[in-house]
Amino acid sequence: GLFTALRQTTPGLIWMRLEVRSLDGGPPRVSQALWRGIGYLVSAGSLLLGFLWAVIDEDNLTWHDRISDTFLSPVDTGEIVENTE
Repeated sequence: GLFTALRQTTPGLIWMRLEVRSLDGGPPRVSQALWRGIGYLVSAGSLLLGFLWAVIDEDNLTWHDRISDTFLSPVDTGEIVENTE
């Protein structure tokens, strides 16, 4: 929760070039980051069912995404990708 509150990401998400976003598309509020941290415990404490839930969820969200009203998004690097077709 602390990493998410301060940086909108965690060390693993930095490595994967992802960041946590609020459902409105902005950075998560501190309360959302803390709920996301609590949601990690719920997701893991249920024999990882909270993480596996993303496989069957229509929006591919985990329990901690749902609990905190957040989702993962690729980091916007500001690079412009040109279409080569």
